Amino acid sequence: MVVNDLITILKGRCIASESKINREIQYVFCCDTLKVVEDKASCDYAWVNSNVDKTAIDLAVRKALSCIIVPYDITMDEDILRYAEQNEIPIVSTGYSSYKVCSKIYEAFKERT
Repeated sequence: MVVNDLITILKGRCIASESKINREIQYVFCCDTLKVVEDKASCDYAWVNSNVDKTAIDLAVRKALSCIIVPYDITMDEDILRYAEQNEIPIVSTGYSSYKVCSKIYEAFKERT
């Protein structure tokens, strides 16, 4: 599965770094606590995060995450979106809750195996 597939599954839209929407996703990680993400997330994970800031984007770059998924269509500050664009981290916005995001992705992964 790639980021673009995720956009379709989540009825979402890419709000930053569309050039990377063909990036592979191996797993989904849902957590707003940066320390936990630092310890547990790995390369090519999609990260469901409702609190995206520059520190979160830096962490996504360091961990080589595929994208950040923002639930509830949370409004993002333009500075943060520009920062994500500069760092080539796709941000996907969806109206679904974090739980629903993970459920839909789980079902999509299950169907592909």
